[in-house]
Amino acid sequence: MIRKLVKRISSKSLFENIEEYDKVAKIQAALLTMWKQDSELFDELDVQNIIWNKVYLHRFLLRQHGNVKKTIEMVKETLIWRKEKRIPHIIPSAVPREIYDLGPMITHGTDRDGNVVLYIRLKCLFVIEETKESNIRLLMARVFSTFEEGLANNKGFVLFYDATDVTMANYHLAEALDAFRIFQKYVPSGLTKIVFYNLTWYARSLIKPAFALLQNELRKMLHFVNKNDVDKIISPKSLPPFITDPATKYKIPRPPDVKDIDHCDLELIGVKLEDREAYKAFIEKLLDYYNIC
Repeated sequence: MIRKLVKRISSKSLFENIEEYDKVAKIQAALLTMWKQDSELFDELDVQNIIWNKVYLHRFLLRQHGNVKKTIEMVKETLIWRKEKRIPHIIPSAVPREIYDLGPMITHGTDRDGNVVLYIRLKCLFVIEETKESNIRLLMARVFSTFEEGLANNKGFVLFYDATDVTMANYHLAEALDAFRIFQKYVPSGLTKIVFYNLTWYARSLIKPAFALLQNELRKMLHFVNKNDVDKIISPKSLPPFITDPATKYKIPRPPDVKDIDHCDLELIGVKLEDREAYKAFIEKLLDYYNIC
């Protein structure tokens, strides 16, 4: 769900000129008309938190380089997809406690430009059939959450892929490309950098062809760094403990009302009813492998 802070910066002062503001107003009016004609088209939370928020819509307009028609279509497709995947309802307390214990994703601090950083710990990401949909939903829910955190401060966000201690079993190119395609299609303007940390030379050679499939604007955001030059992007004091000291067992902060797998709505995060036991067994296997209790 969108942070209340996003509402605070909904102001004409953020638009470069009145023409830009008018474009956003037209986009908003068109989307509200669609929703009034078909109230089931979008999730009500997205109507409240995205369509009614001109600052949010402005980021979509920027993504489409000021083209009103393309922006309307992008927002429409994004909201339909978000409703289908139930993204508006995947809030922090809806994520199973075991996922926090495993720690594949965490939003922590900012880069040197003040953009929020989403860390994705590749060593904690494994893919089996029962986890594919859940991985995508959890990732994109966190991406939108990080985007919104940056938006609340009129900033962007950074995707930081931590490849420390990864093995070949952690590389899932097909799933990674699917995630980037979804990102390119549905996420508004705000991403400033895509950072790969501690990526080995052989891993870089394997994934390099995949980068050619990315949009040019995303390829320009790519950065490959290690412990010797990561501070050019992020100040040492802003780095999380698992980057500064990989041996540390870092516990990701979690909401006090978070539930374990047995008591979570796993269908919300994309786990089919018949896959619940396999999903639980796989996550527990990962926790045991990393000796997390």
